[in-house]
Amino acid sequence: MHKPSSLFGPDAVLPAAPRGPSGEVGVDLPSRARAQGVLTPGAVRAAALAAILVGIVIVVRLVELQVREGAMWRAYAEGNRLRVETIPAHRGIVRDRHGAVLADNATALAVEADARRAPRTPDARAAALAVLTSYGVTVGDDVRADFVEGSALFSSVILSDEVAAETAVRVMAHQDQLPWIRVVPRDRRRALDEDSLAHVVGYVGKMTPEEWERLEGDPARYARDDTLGKSGVEKQYETLLRGMPGRRQIEVNARGQGETSVIEEPPRHGADVTLTIDEGLQAAASRALARAITAVGGNGGAAVALDPRTGEVRALVSLPAFRINEFAGGDAAYVARILADPQQRLFNRVLAGQYPIGSTIKPMIAAATLQEGVVEPRTKILSTGGLRVGDWFFPDWKAGGHGWVDVYGAMAESVNTYFYVVGGGFEDRVGLGIDRMARYARAFGLGEAAGIDLPGEREGFIPTPEWKERVKGEPWYVGDTYHFAIGQGDVLATPLQVARMTAAFANGGYLVTPHVVMREEGDVPLQRIGSVGTAVLDVVKAAMRQTVTDGSARALGTLPVAIAGKTGTAQAGGGKPPHAWFTGFAPYQNPEIVVTVLVEYGGEGSAAAVPVAHEIFQWWVAYGTVSAENDS
Repeated sequence: MHKPSSLFGPDAVLPAAPRGPSGEVGVDLPSRARAQGVLTPGAVRAAALAAILVGIVIVVRLVELQVREGAMWRAYAEGNRLRVETIPAHRGIVRDRHGAVLADNATALAVEADARRAPRTPDARAAALAVLTSYGVTVGDDVRADFVEGSALFSSVILSDEVAAETAVRVMAHQDQLPWIRVVPRDRRRALDEDSLAHVVGYVGKMTPEEWERLEGDPARYARDDTLGKSGVEKQYETLLRGMPGRRQIEVNARGQGETSVIEEPPRHGADVTLTIDEGLQAAASRALARAITAVGGNGGAAVALDPRTGEVRALVSLPAFRINEFAGGDAAYVARILADPQQRLFNRVLAGQYPIGSTIKPMIAAATLQEGVVEPRTKILSTGGLRVGDWFFPDWKAGGHGWVDVYGAMAESVNTYFYVVGGGFEDRVGLGIDRMARYARAFGLGEAAGIDLPGEREGFIPTPEWKERVKGEPWYVGDTYHFAIGQGDVLATPLQVARMTAAFANGGYLVTPHVVMREEGDVPLQRIGSVGTAVLDVVKAAMRQTVTDGSARALGTLPVAIAGKTGTAQAGGGKPPHAWFTGFAPYQNPEIVVTVLVEYGGEGSAAAVPVAHEIFQWWVAYGTVSAENDS
């Protein structure tokens, strides 16, 4: 007969409990403590300590999150809701004295990244840039490195300054793949006269890491990927031209798309700047100088024209130059070629080139000689071809000499012997001596910066016996004084300094401050050269006039205006041809313009520099503001 199963299944499922002698089932029951779940005192203490430690950790972390990192996390939260955008300020326009635009802004399309929403890892960011590159966007190496490594992670980054319209459309069409990328309009600086004004207007370029380190936190609100003036007026007047960018705070949705403008601070656009430059005269001077450099096979040159009454610079040319837009635009091949050019195209020869001054120093030496009473205007000195002092011979440029000459003839024919004698003395005639010559040279602005409102000006150099002893370890000889008196040896000057010195003869004894940006009338500082009287200046002016009527600058006598001036031929050393100089002013009686020309390794000043001055004066007579006077 089948035995029924138990409620929980067959009896075999559970083994029978053992029975004791009394018949009770033998079950092993837990103790009272275990039955009630009570811990031992040691276990209680351990649990309490663990709870305390966990509580301390939680409290410390909460404090850290709320106090130390609170601002950061609030910023993250706000950053997900609010986005601050910069509203660029338009850079001011640069114009010439007649209103012609020399530099303005063109609109370009740029690719911008919101780096806060970009991928967090370098690999992911590099992959994103690869996608952009496939769309035709070119990202520079510096920008790529900054972006990929995350140094610009919490700001907007311009990945490409300028992209073609079709590239911009391609990027916007694929914005769902890179939602943190935007195409934005952006000003691009444009020079309308690329060559002749390169060293005056200058160029704008991307900020370097060193510039960013200096300008980060600047009240002008620079961003890491901003541009700024690098040379010329663009650099000198950077703050004025740049203006102040504005800000816009936008509330964004979950996808980071702007919905509402919360706060907006409009930009203050840069101020326009009007230069003293006459674009037509600048172009004429540039063409004339370029032809002269080519004709003589020179290395480069400089030409400057300024108003001796005010210091306004009407033309400032340094050659060879560079093309502003191509260089500033970052064309790699062009930039590399310019930087490697041995002619140093970026170098502003007008205000930074320091050259032996040559015979253009002679008007200053003549003024010092007459003022100090070393000679009278009609005192004659015999030139027989040079002076011999011991074993040394100091030559005139003309074999056999010029005969008896006074200050007029000595200036007109650039007679070295005359200036040797009045400068350093000879036999029983006492000359000025080096101390007085150096003092007058400084009074006429040599050996110091002229103070022009352009960056990079140099001071030139006036040697002294103390300097020679200290630097060369040699005493000062009379030959050094002779060399100083004719602008040779260690005397160095910039073309701008020579023009400023010449202006002092033209305006009756005042040192002007050259400037290229227009100033208010009356805001033009003039410094009187108190050590030289008007009568002395008039004598020197007359001697400079004779240089044109009867001397080394006779080629200028064909112009329909009276010109006074001085040529110079300065030994360059190293077996190279001399530098060619000319400096002068017109009209003779009431001067309105000073013109100074230097042709590097150009040879004779009368042959290389005077023709350049001729073309500059000719343009000025035809198109400039010149009085009707023609007192030849």
